[in-house]
Amino acid sequence: MKKLASAKKTFWSDGFYKKILDSFPAEVITVDREGFLTFANKNSLVFSDIGCLGKGNIFESDFFKREKLLDDYRRLLDGGLVLRKDNCLERDENGRKKYLKFVAVPLENKFGGIKGALFIVYDNTEVILLRKRLEKINKNFKSEIEKRTIQLERANRELEYIGLHDGLTGLHNRNFFMQKLKEFKGIKKFEGCVLMFDVDNLKSINDELGHIAGDRIICKAAKFISGEFKREAVIARIGGDEFCVLLPKTKLAEVEKIVRRLRLKIFDNQNFQNRKIPRLGLSIGISYVSDGKNLNQALTKADKKMYENKSIEKKR
Repeated sequence: MKKLASAKKTFWSDGFYKKILDSFPAEVITVDREGFLTFANKNSLVFSDIGCLGKGNIFESDFFKREKLLDDYRRLLDGGLVLRKDNCLERDENGRKKYLKFVAVPLENKFGGIKGALFIVYDNTEVILLRKRLEKINKNFKSEIEKRTIQLERANRELEYIGLHDGLTGLHNRNFFMQKLKEFKGIKKFEGCVLMFDVDNLKSINDELGHIAGDRIICKAAKFISGEFKREAVIARIGGDEFCVLLPKTKLAEVEKIVRRLRLKIFDNQNFQNRKIPRLGLSIGISYVSDGKNLNQALTKADKKMYENKSIEKKR
């Protein structure tokens, strides 16, 4: 015990503890109850302006005033509370920002009373700046993910649109038509009409005037057909020169009226004087269906009528 006590005495008397604290990467000071400086290591961060030991008072420190620590220090003295503050913004001699972190713990006398406090101040600038950089990177990364997600969603919508629409006319394509056909087949009380359209003389137009002229005729046919039916109608280009319309909840007489109106509009729009402009002709077949299970039969029937009408037109 005597040796241990002697070692402790030598440790403190030789100032060995001060050497350790001087090498400590933080500012370490102790103050008494009145705030007077009783110890300070060599690392000066915020309390260098208060003067020398025994005379310098922490209450006069600019840092102490800026951070409004007087009331906190009194609570430390009265209740033994530990003071802790993170990210105190200061500036070095060159005006650059530095972020400090400090903690103050009560010091007891030999009777257990609080005689002052130990302050430890760390320079936390590198940690804070690194954290800010990481936050910025995360923010940019999140922004990039959101941007890519929007682009991906847009691309998916475009792919979905392309997968269900005809690139030339903008109408729905065969894929969409088959999906709707499958839906309607499951409706037992389905009632409506099926129309098949075929563009007349498309091969001749392509051979004589070129495929650009043929494409224009197809687009013209699509415009006339889509302009005559209600929004609930399923209108699709199902082949090179073929279109199909599914009309739920529509009577045959109403469809026949629509077809007559369509033919008149096409006729009125023709240019009979200029032979270089191809004329649009449509062969049409209609079939009525009262049960979704019979849709395939109705399609076959409408297709057959369409070709019968095409044959009749050729003979005229």
